Amino acid sequence: EVHEMREKHRGPNGELPDVIFGGDLNCGPGSGAGDLLTKGAVSSEHPDWDCSTQFGWRAGHDNDGAEDEACEADTEGDRPTSKSSSNSPFESLPKSSWQPGKGVALQSPVGKMVDSYEGTGLQFTNYVNGFSGTLDWILHAGGLKVQGTLPGVSEEELRPLVGLPNELHPSDHLSMAADLEILPLSGQSQL
Repeated sequence: EVHEMREKHRGPNGELPDVIFGGDLNCGPGSGAGDLLTKGAVSSEHPDWDCSTQFGWRAGHDNDGAEDEACEADTEGDRPTSKSSSNSPFESLPKSSWQPGKGVALQSPVGKMVDSYEGTGLQFTNYVNGFSGTLDWILHAGGLKVQGTLPGVSEEELRPLVGLPNELHPSDHLSMAADLEILPLSGQSQL
């Protein structure tokens, strides 16, 4: 929908509006979702697709992370096959249309987005129960330039506080903020 909204609101010379996208995305750098956002694409052979056979949304189905009994690996092509395919509203692709790997190649219609914290040395945004990683993002695309970001904290600072949340940081995620400058469109003077 972001791409459709950008297309709908193109400028008089065809320029796309800027995009700012942020939040707790529960994915880290190098993950399939992270690559889709920051590189604009994810390969059908990305390692995250190895887990794709474990996922399913079905009426009355509670996906608790356990292996789905209705989905098994096709030993010939290592593709998931449904035991109850006659009840499925989806038609399987013919084998000649399969992509390499276990997934599908995806392209983001927004293209590459820039991580506002790129190059800042931010070590993590979540630090709990032996896990630390970057799960939160402030991304942007278009004519925006990062002027500054709210600094993170170090592991050494959190260790005496036993991680997150604590009396200084009331959430299990660190606060993030970025000052973004809107750059003038080419051919326009800055006010």
